[in-house]
Parts: sequence; structure tokens; C-alpha cells
Amino acid sequence: MIYSYTETGVSANQGGTISAIVDTESPAFKNRIAWIRQQATILAQPEELYEVVQSPGDPTPNTTGSLIWRTAEAALATDVYLTMLSPEVTLAALDAHFRLGIKNLEHLRYADPAPAAPVEDWKVPGAAIGPPHPTYAGHFATAHQGQPVGFIWTAPSGNRYQHVMVGNGMFAWPLWRKL
Repeated sequence: MIYSYTETGVSANQGGTISAIVDTESPAFKNRIAWIRQQATILAQPEELYEVVQSPGDPTPNTTGSLIWRTAEAALATDVYLTMLSPEVTLAALDAHFRLGIKNLEHLRYADPAPAAPVEDWKVPGAAIGPPHPTYAGHFATAHQGQPVGFIWTAPSGNRYQHVMVGNGMFAWPLWRKL
């Protein structure tokens, strides 16, 4: 669900306007919910409640959402905007309301997960090259796909590799050299 909130006429240090859009289906929002649930292990996935609100001083209709966090004994609603802006504050509210006893709460900080590392060229399905050769730096084993010596393979990453022979005479073997 996408929620949007705009309010004009607010303090000058906020530029006179507050404008926020939160997509609860976005990876950024889902990562925040996962982080909160990881810290507050007893809480289940929150329910989402959709609302349309009208600010008294602003004719702009706004959509807002609440997240309903439940245990067997109690429930607490938190705002989707607050959760997106500061999952730490949402966690603090949950800790206070449900008496979770989270240790070092004041030191917990949400950080977006690190981006996934790119797949190494030799791990790409159908790659002509194999793993890095342990002895020859910049060379890779061959995947034995029948390419002739001198053939240049371009990986999906854009890196280029040339099929070469290493060694002498009957003791030569094929490897790929990164160009």
C-alpha cells in the first residue's frame, strides 16, 4: 500500500511543507519491519490498517496507515511514517508498551542491509570459465566447453577473458586469462 501525506503551513525550518510517501510493499519498508521483529522476537507480523485523514489546517486529503502489533494479551498501533522514518522509535514504543525488556535499546540503530555482492563471473550459469587458478594470478580454470585457444569470452559483468595455453609442449594446459 502506498501512503502519502502532505501538510503545508508548518514551521519554516521544515521548508513550510511536510511531504512523505511510504510504500509498505517496498524492500526498504519491509527491511525495517524485519529489523523491528528481529529485535522484538515475540511479535508477529503487524497488520496494516488504512486510513484517510484530513488535516484541520490543510485541505489536502491524506492517506495514512497504522501497523497493529499484537501479542496474546495486548495490541499497539504505530504509524507507518514513523516506522519508515525511525524504526528505532517504533521499537522503543513497542518495548515500553509490551514490556519486552530489550537490552541496550538506546544503542540499537537500524541500518539498511548491505547490497548483495555481485556474482563472480565464474559462478554465472553457463560460464566458460571455472574458478580462479591457485597458481596463476588472473587466470581461471576452463569449463571445457570446446572454445579454441585465442577465443575471447565476455561475461555478463562486461569482463573479458581470453582462452590461452599455459606451459610448454605436451605439458601445456588451457586456462582463461582476464583481459
